[in-house]
Amino acid sequence: MVYGASVAHFHLLPALRSAFKSLLEHLIHKMLRRDVWSYWYLTSQSGKFVDPDIFEMRKPWADPNKEENIMYSGHLLLMVSLHAMLFDDDKYDQPEALTFHWDPIFWGFGPEKFTYTRSSLQETILCEMERHQWKGVCCEPNSIFIVCNQFPIIAMRYNDVRSGTNIVDKVLKNYVAAWEKHGGFLQNNKFVHSWYMVKQDRIVPGNIGTTAWTSAFMNSWNSQAVRSAFSAQSLGFFTKAPNGRVNLNSTAVAMIIRKLVKNENADPQAWSTKQKAQELAKKAKAAPSPPLPVPIFGYVA
Repeated sequence: MVYGASVAHFHLLPALRSAFKSLLEHLIHKMLRRDVWSYWYLTSQSGKFVDPDIFEMRKPWADPNKEENIMYSGHLLLMVSLHAMLFDDDKYDQPEALTFHWDPIFWGFGPEKFTYTRSSLQETILCEMERHQWKGVCCEPNSIFIVCNQFPIIAMRYNDVRSGTNIVDKVLKNYVAAWEKHGGFLQNNKFVHSWYMVKQDRIVPGNIGTTAWTSAFMNSWNSQAVRSAFSAQSLGFFTKAPNGRVNLNSTAVAMIIRKLVKNENADPQAWSTKQKAQELAKKAKAAPSPPLPVPIFGYVA
């Protein structure tokens, strides 16, 4: 909602400053509520899904920003950086501007308080990136998702522009180089990798969902690569109907269309290719469902 409101303010309603500033501040305040970030205490213990080699749960910690959890801290950094950029306001760089209260009633050693500013939050994220040889910061334990690291990178660019620094260029140089050691961000089928398993030194393959999601935000700093890969990534997912309508195909149908194009030189836009792929998909054994739902229309459209 912060991103949508920020775009609306900048592009459509720039004069409505006070209303959008108040809205962003309320949304950032909501991010600081314990019921938003307290999931991390349990998640920080890790588990077999994200670390198959684990035999004992890790010692948990409550601070949602100090290590890993870029799926939270990265978004928070982008939110407060947007606030600073849009309104030229250093509110979130004041001492204890971002304060997290951890005070469960019936267990623990009493209340704890974790404090950050916009600048110290960015520095914490940079330290985590460096700790993982610049591949990025873990989201869940042992898991560096490419998509989740796009948001703090965008935030760093905003902060550089406003403060006259050039931190993000060094970050991007190291970030790209780190992934080049694994062949870059793309798989052979041109989908973006999903995530990197740190302890196993293994990459989990991505799909159209992770590709569309990542590309939407990576486009902010890597436009040429993102746009040049689009036709190969979207191959099979769109078919033009005879009446001019564009049809969105399911993953099963799209992957069969890709095979028909490769093996039989079929026309990926031909309606007959889509119909053949649909018939073949009906006969094929259904692929196991992914651990997380992939709403194709939401991602691709």
